[in-house]
Amino acid sequence: ETKRRKFPRFYSVAAADLIDVLSRGKHPPAVQPHFSKFTDNIAGFEWDEQPGADNGGSSTDASSSAVLSAVGMHASDGERVSFGTPLICEGQVEDWLSRLMAHAQSSLRETLQESVSAYLELKHEARLRDYPCQVVLNTSQIWWTSDVNDAFERLEQGHESALKEVHASCASNLVALTELVLGKLSREMRVKVKTLITIEVHARDVVQR
Repeated sequence: ETKRRKFPRFYSVAAADLIDVLSRGKHPPAVQPHFSKFTDNIAGFEWDEQPGADNGGSSTDASSSAVLSAVGMHASDGERVSFGTPLICEGQVEDWLSRLMAHAQSSLRETLQESVSAYLELKHEARLRDYPCQVVLNTSQIWWTSDVNDAFERLEQGHESALKEVHASCASNLVALTELVLGKLSREMRVKVKTLITIEVHARDVVQR
């Protein structure tokens, strides 16, 4: 109960699984099979292993004394998000898991900020290739909201075609995405494009109405 209070995600983990997590907590990769039980879709983290102070003994001992840094994470479908700054995971399992979850969130937030800033500079294919799907979708919605708000302001200033221009931009985006989805794509990229098309169709329809 003390461990669960310190890391509330443990409340969604069965007692037997929690005991396994606590017993393996000194070696973070050994906890990975349980990540999906207290996260939405993190299949595992990627580790950079540096030997600890004592490298003697068996390979198992060396592994357990290693200092591990999380350098990225991946979903069950293979999508990967790298961390701009590695995070050292050591100490009690509930402590480093709390730091790791917060670090994963802040890394996604930084990736989203970067994607939003680069939106006008990158073509659809580059954005879909360089950023996770959820970040691409959120970036699209942020810019669409900004464009629509700007159109309302221009309407008040007498620019009667402001919303029509946004609608034309939405249609142009859909043409580009349609051409992209008809090409040769990896399975992951095709899912990204199809999902973005769904969002963009909704955005176009809202502007049209």
